[in-house]
Amino acid sequence: MSDEKAVIKLLRRMGFTSNTFLETIALVLNGEGNVVNVLPLGIKLSRGRLYARVFKGSRTYEALKKGVIRRGVICITQDAKLFYLSIFKKNEAIEAITEESACDAAVDFNVDSIHMGKEYIAIYLKPIAIRMLRKIPRGFSRAPALIIEALVWLTKLPYVDEIKRREYISYIRYCIEGIYRSSKSRVYRNIAKEIYEALHTKAT
Repeated sequence: MSDEKAVIKLLRRMGFTSNTFLETIALVLNGEGNVVNVLPLGIKLSRGRLYARVFKGSRTYEALKKGVIRRGVICITQDAKLFYLSIFKKNEAIEAITEESACDAAVDFNVDSIHMGKEYIAIYLKPIAIRMLRKIPRGFSRAPALIIEALVWLTKLPYVDEIKRREYISYIRYCIEGIYRSSKSRVYRNIAKEIYEALHTKAT
């Protein structure tokens, strides 16, 4: 689907609004189509564009600042493992998104504009096409949601003050405990263990 109004309408049906950020995974590309980075990215709708914030100090922030990032793909997924890969094993995440084996839907975009803030860059992305990749719905499990939540807080730790750090660390520990309580999956528990180890490294 590539008609602009139809794309926005479908994005709304998929849960994108102007009030709430939805957690996605972004594969960002340069003008030649080469991969610059893959990262979790909270996105909401804003005046017919996808709006996101990229915080100072990250690789993506520096690439945006230099004008390197020109387009990309938003992967919409409930797969907690893919969020994990996008932080800890980026090459595997890039491969999964490129092969379209992990996304429920993929949104192609061009970078419409960027706005420099004090602590982050606000980016507006023009959605140009949506590809629906999964037709079979999947049931909800609490463990993947908690993994995604923990990973989101983990990526924010380097960019906040000490008070916020303690608050976020508390949230992450709560999520890790919830993962162990709600699932016996070896995959989920291994991810929880690696989050815990990364948290210990960042917290000390």
